[in-house]
Amino acid sequence: MNKSALKCLLAAISDSFFLSWAWAQPGLNRPVFSLFTHNPLPNQSESTKEPPDYSRYGGTLTVAIGPLDTLDSQLAADINSRLIIANIQEGLYGFDKQNKLVPVLAWSLPEMQDEVTYRIYLKEGIRFHDGYLLSARDVVFTVERLLDPNTGVPSRELFTNIESATAIDETTVEIKLKQPDNMLGYLFARQELFPLSAETVKNYGPAYGKVIAVGTGPFRLAEWQREAKITLKRNDTYREEDRPYLNLLVFRLLTNTIQRAEQLDQRRLSVAADLTPEALDIIKSRYVKKISAPITILEQLYLNTSRPPFDKLTIRQALYYGIDRKAIIDQVFKGYASLAQGIFPPWHWAHNQNWQAFNYDPERAAELLRQSDYWLGMPLKFKLIYTEQPKFEQQARLIKAQLDQIGFNVILEPLPKEELLDYVYGRGGKDRSSFAAALEDWQGGMHPDFYSALLYSSKSIYNKTGFNEPLVDLLLQDAAEAVREDEKAMFYKQVERIVTQDANTIQLCFPHQIYAYRTYVSGLKITPLGLINFAEVWMKQ
Repeated sequence: MNKSALKCLLAAISDSFFLSWAWAQPGLNRPVFSLFTHNPLPNQSESTKEPPDYSRYGGTLTVAIGPLDTLDSQLAADINSRLIIANIQEGLYGFDKQNKLVPVLAWSLPEMQDEVTYRIYLKEGIRFHDGYLLSARDVVFTVERLLDPNTGVPSRELFTNIESATAIDETTVEIKLKQPDNMLGYLFARQELFPLSAETVKNYGPAYGKVIAVGTGPFRLAEWQREAKITLKRNDTYREEDRPYLNLLVFRLLTNTIQRAEQLDQRRLSVAADLTPEALDIIKSRYVKKISAPITILEQLYLNTSRPPFDKLTIRQALYYGIDRKAIIDQVFKGYASLAQGIFPPWHWAHNQNWQAFNYDPERAAELLRQSDYWLGMPLKFKLIYTEQPKFEQQARLIKAQLDQIGFNVILEPLPKEELLDYVYGRGGKDRSSFAAALEDWQGGMHPDFYSALLYSSKSIYNKTGFNEPLVDLLLQDAAEAVREDEKAMFYKQVERIVTQDANTIQLCFPHQIYAYRTYVSGLKITPLGLINFAEVWMKQ
């Protein structure tokens, strides 16, 4: 038997074993379907298409990631789960190379019926991996499951402006909102609203995401060896007939980032994901490349403006001038971070590229501090709480050293993450007004409101600093009601300038997501969410 025939036989045995194992799980009632088909190359039926580059097709790519618990797209919150889900499932909307919102499973952007009612029209003929056609009922099921408190979606509060979802016909969904928001498409581009196959989720119940996950994406879940590896197979019925290139994606689950880097260096892997700068240091092979990009996470220092000393603008600005954020990038993140020049990431369309936030100026900081009402010849003392993780510990100590030199006396207090959040949100009996400053990161998103309205609207529960500026509230409302993206950008840029100059939050940097890969791998591109679309990746022959 030649090697090609042997590979086909082993693939068939693997498929049969996994299907038999899934059917053997107790309580799983499932109609018969075929998860796998085996077409070696895409069907190029349209004569107008350029002939495919056959040298790109085939092969198995092995990727090392960290451990994960679920592939349920509404419950998964870690980068490892999201990376796999993003290659199994798709949203009604996604983002192009300029990070602009574009239709994916929908025909067009949401169509406004009135200020709180939108209609979404689905593309026809798209099938889930379980064989069911995508319909409006699946979208309605996905929305209702997300909004149900019993589902336990961690980010549910971000979607509570959705009043209801109704299937008008097989391919038309009507969405009603509680308040106007014509950025609705951004919500349906989030992983939590990737359409679920209603029949499969209902039949598998709590086991969904543990033994099976289906979508409409370029790869299908083939096997999950708990705590060892997850295998995805090429979706040969994918609507983009020339994608994906790879036959198999094997995700090896390795907790230690050093171990991931070592195995990549030893040629036991093709790609290592979610690496640290320290892990990169051990890679010596000249056949390994590194790629990194700023993502949606923002390192921030929250200042409580409702109490002294940060109720004074000059004190807040003195602190901003007194922090060398470039030193934080160099010493803590080893250069793998981008300087925050406002509230939006440097790649975001709402960011104003023509201006920058406070530059490091310790002399200016010391002068502002001396001019303040609190300056009595003694250092200005305050407590900085931070999450007890090495990344925050290193940032906190560096910030203390910098500020102590210009007239502050910073007392450091590490806390468990949940306890710190109890203080800044006033949860669990904690007095929200009792903290002075807090160091934490913020998980943003593609929607500009994740960096603006959520943090700086006077009505937002995520407003940690007590910032209350009527003009900003009006500008955010104008941005929400504007139809054209350039109009929205104009309002958001004004918000960015006002909020940054107020210095109620010190935006430090946007850390990079880091991948490393063997030189025979091509097409790797990191999205702002820190993910990779492996449908565009191939291996050089």
